[in-house]
Amino acid sequence: MSNLIQLMYISRATFKPTSAVQGIEPNVARILQSSRINNAKVDVGGVLFYGDGHFFQCLEGDKAAVHKLLERLHRDDRHTDVKIVSEKPVQVRRFEDWSMKYTAINDSINLLLAKFGFKTFNPYQFDTQHFNALIDTLERMNQPDEIIDGNDPKKSSRKAPTRADNERSGLVTMGIIALILIVGGVLVTQLM
Repeated sequence: MSNLIQLMYISRATFKPTSAVQGIEPNVARILQSSRINNAKVDVGGVLFYGDGHFFQCLEGDKAAVHKLLERLHRDDRHTDVKIVSEKPVQVRRFEDWSMKYTAINDSINLLLAKFGFKTFNPYQFDTQHFNALIDTLERMNQPDEIIDGNDPKKSSRKAPTRADNERSGLVTMGIIALILIVGGVLVTQLM
């Protein structure tokens, strides 16, 4: 019998958003970087969505490993009002190729919000139907060609990247963001 589960939770960010670096808020970049490293160690994957000061995350993996990560999250002072919105056993992962995919608000999410009459992303107003639609949208966005090209995957002539390619690219991006933040901090300190 499999102990594979899918757990979805929501939380509010405790930090004030700052200007995005390469399209990602720096606090979220740090969360994502540590998630990718820690989750890969225990074979947990999923998707992280951040918008309008709120997080939505879907974690998939062994039940004990997912619950251990959730305990760590409860101690993370960057999150508050953590609420599990779904937990269920699954046979197959929806986000199998990702240690942790990240998505921010984009056209697909804005269309979904508009469809349900929401002006901003506030998952505390969602019901089961909204969460199911959100996870379906995030899964469709999980298609490798769509991520590379931002268009119809059928029109792309590029070869789909492997999981290792995606993770390597994500780690390089996170490294660049971390370097920019460190250099910026050093410059600010020297200017004072």
